[in-house]
Amino acid sequence: ELWYQAIEKGFRGKHIPNFGFQYRKRPESMLANSTKDDMQIRGYMRRKHKSLFSIEYLLRREEEEAPRYSLVFDDGEINYFVDPACFSSTSLHIRQHHNDFFQAQLFPYLNHVPPICAFATKSGWSLLRRYRLLNWLFWKIDNMFSWMSGMVAVKILKDTKNRGAIDLKHDIKQYQHIRTSDLIFIKSDLLFNIIKDDFDAWFKTLFSENIQPKVNLLEISIPEEYMDDNDFLLNDFKLHVENLKLEYQKIQSACQLTNSEWRAEDLIPINMLNSIPKRLTKLQSIYPLLQEKTKIGFILSLASCGGVENDTHNLSKALKRRGYSVHLFIFGANEYTLFDEFADTYDSINFLIDDDIGHWQKEKSYFGVGTTSWHDNHDKRQRAIGMLSGMNIVVNQHSVDALAIMGKLKRIGIKTIDYLHLFDKTIYDEDTGYVLSDIVYEHGFDKYIVISKKLQSFLHGMGIPKEKIVVVPNAPSYEIPDARLIKYQKKKLKRQNKKLRILYIGRLDRQKGLERLQKIYTMTQKMEVEWRVVGKSILTEDGDHNDCNICSVAEDPVFDNHSLTELYMWADCVVMPSYNEGVPLVMLEAMRLGAIPICSDVGAIDEVIAHEENGFIFLNETRRLILDFTQTIFELSGDIEERKRMQEEAMRRSSEYSWDLSAEIFIKNVL
Repeated sequence: ELWYQAIEKGFRGKHIPNFGFQYRKRPESMLANSTKDDMQIRGYMRRKHKSLFSIEYLLRREEEEAPRYSLVFDDGEINYFVDPACFSSTSLHIRQHHNDFFQAQLFPYLNHVPPICAFATKSGWSLLRRYRLLNWLFWKIDNMFSWMSGMVAVKILKDTKNRGAIDLKHDIKQYQHIRTSDLIFIKSDLLFNIIKDDFDAWFKTLFSENIQPKVNLLEISIPEEYMDDNDFLLNDFKLHVENLKLEYQKIQSACQLTNSEWRAEDLIPINMLNSIPKRLTKLQSIYPLLQEKTKIGFILSLASCGGVENDTHNLSKALKRRGYSVHLFIFGANEYTLFDEFADTYDSINFLIDDDIGHWQKEKSYFGVGTTSWHDNHDKRQRAIGMLSGMNIVVNQHSVDALAIMGKLKRIGIKTIDYLHLFDKTIYDEDTGYVLSDIVYEHGFDKYIVISKKLQSFLHGMGIPKEKIVVVPNAPSYEIPDARLIKYQKKKLKRQNKKLRILYIGRLDRQKGLERLQKIYTMTQKMEVEWRVVGKSILTEDGDHNDCNICSVAEDPVFDNHSLTELYMWADCVVMPSYNEGVPLVMLEAMRLGAIPICSDVGAIDEVIAHEENGFIFLNETRRLILDFTQTIFELSGDIEERKRMQEEAMRRSSEYSWDLSAEIFIKNVL
């Protein structure tokens, strides 16, 4: 208690071995009696001095007193740090590093050297830094070393599929890629054992095809050319080990190398101080992040180009502009599709890859929906909590697995948010999926963010307090500068094309109303209309394309802003005969550029569209909906003035939505 109070007042202690208090350790004494109530006393002190046990404080002390990592670059530069993205530019001299290394191994109660040593090429390091992968990589290595021995090699590859994605593979032993790796990780203890071992033939096999040491390979594919297929780093690693061996032999010949500790120490060795945060938090590995800004982590199950993902990227970008540090965590996927407009949005991108992610326990259901298998798996929960432990706020976006860890995150002081977009539906139009599973874990969340008043009303009706639910509206998924937008809108309203231009853009699957779209397309072929269908045709179980004419005329999906703008500028109206939606981004984007939305009455579309004012919305009953869509298209094709009026109203309505406004609502009600 005395030491805790002193620390809070700004005092810093110094470890002095054999200070003289050993006499107090008797079979019966005040000290012996207090140890019998050890758990209660420690619990009381931790509650009283809660700030001293926060993960952020513990990481600051780790950085100051016992950094977790050492890094040796291929040019000889050496650094000690906790956060790989922001370590000091002042490097250590090689002799100082060697001295730290031997002192820590021989006198662990007096000296420290980072327990994990990394060797890296500067080119590979710069690339990983640019793609915001360093924090995740060093967390993953620390986590791997908590259950495995040996070494880890990291190889950076060019993504041969040209998808513009980061892709990961791990635990694959490939001689060629290990030999030309861009980073090598090894525990300092193992490195010391290699140095002490006179018989090092097994270590030399690293340079042969028959590798004897256990080497785990992590491959990272990036969407750009990267050619560094040489073995310079492995040779540098070998040279570093040989230099340490020579240094060790000099010390050994100069004096008798024995451990000077003549009695058992009760304190943890200085060389193991970085294990204290793990022990206090009971986590395998704590995320290595040190930042003064408020840190917000967004969890996704996928990171591609869907509506939920676009919402995340846009809200994150708006928050980043307001000075927050934003981080992306992808649970269950091993790739991340990159878009230029979000390249600088995230301060780190992280992956949690596990075979059990996405598995449901049907036998443990709630409202007929299974719960995550993580509910009964302590180790996997702890690993995920460790990854998120560096955040101040965690926002979960439809990751079922993450639901199982929200309660623990909340208990360790992290604010937890659930971000809901839409209901999943069965083929019988019954509610199912994530939203119902989410309600099981309501107590684990501080706030709920929803994109519509309908979702807010539903959650409140299910028993969630209304004050916990905040409506943060959607907005178009990409930005158009104001001056350019005004120019586009004026151009659209001046247009006098006779034929009505109809656009469908989206997935070609059942949820989007594919068979409805097909019939509407067929029934309007003899009208004064032009169609463009843009989207990906979904394969059937037999590997054939869906059997419909509209799939054969579909254009490939587009994702860049210029192509999307060109499509919306071309269109007079967009059709959305979906069975299920939330608040579609396509609808908001189309309205912004004067494309009139014609939609089925699903989700919260009616919160945006006023029927026959800024768009059309029809009852979600297939036969009637097809006739309504067809009739509306026929009427719009013959009435240019009415078309202009509705386009102008659609533009006005869309101006009420922006991610900057949504970010302000988020900040005001959540942070």
